[in-house]
Amino acid sequence: MKKVLVSVAILALAAAAPGVASAGPSSLDAAAATKAAAREGDPARHQDHVLKNPLAEKQDALRTKALQKVLAGKARPVGDNRVVAINKGQSVELRREGEDPILTVLGEFGDERAVHTSHGSHGGTPGPRHNQIPEPDRRVDNTTIWEPDFSEAYYEKLLYSQKSGVNSMANYYIEQSSNRYSVNGDVTPWAKVRYNAASYGADYCGSIVCADTWYFVDDSVDEWAKTL
Repeated sequence: MKKVLVSVAILALAAAAPGVASAGPSSLDAAAATKAAAREGDPARHQDHVLKNPLAEKQDALRTKALQKVLAGKARPVGDNRVVAINKGQSVELRREGEDPILTVLGEFGDERAVHTSHGSHGGTPGPRHNQIPEPDRRVDNTTIWEPDFSEAYYEKLLYSQKSGVNSMANYYIEQSSNRYSVNGDVTPWAKVRYNAASYGADYCGSIVCADTWYFVDDSVDEWAKTL
C-alpha cells in the first residue's frame, strides 16, 4: 500500500509542474541520460539474481541420489546424522532439519436433515457413511479415490508413512526436500456428525461452496472432542 501511495504522489507532482513538456533537455537531463546508458551497458546489470553455486548444486544432487536409494530400499541411513553411502569413498548426510505434526480428524455424515426457516429442509438421504459408498465404474470414472476399507490405518499410511516405497504425503515432502523436511501425525477414529451430506453441501448461497461446508469441519472436530 505504501508503494502505491508514493507512486500516486509522484504522478500528481509531475502533472502539476508547468512547462515541463515544452522545455528543452537541460544539461542535468543529458548527464542523467549518459549515466543511464552506461548502467545499461554494465554486464553486472544483466546477471541473474541467483548466482550459481556449483558445490551446492553437486551436494543437492548427491542428497537426491542418496534419498532415492533409501526410498527404493537399496540403502539404509547410518548414525544420528543418517549418513548414506553412495559410491566408494563418497557419502551424504540426510539428517532432517524440520518436521511438523498434523492431526487428522476423520469426519462422516449423519442421518438428520437440517431445516432452516428461510430455506426449509435441505432434503437428501441419510449419510453417506464411510465404507458404504459403492465402488465406481472405472469404465466411466477413473478419478474417484475408492478403497474397500477407509480405516484409520489406511489414512495413517496414506498421510504419514515414511517407509521406503510407500506413496504417502510424508514421503512426498521427504523426496521434494531431499529429506530436509517432512510431516508426522495422528489419525482419529471416525466422528459421525449430526446431519447428512445434503445439509452441508447445499448451495443456497449461490455458490458451489457455502458456509455450510465449513460447518462440517467444525462439527466433525466437535464430535471427535466429545470422545476425549
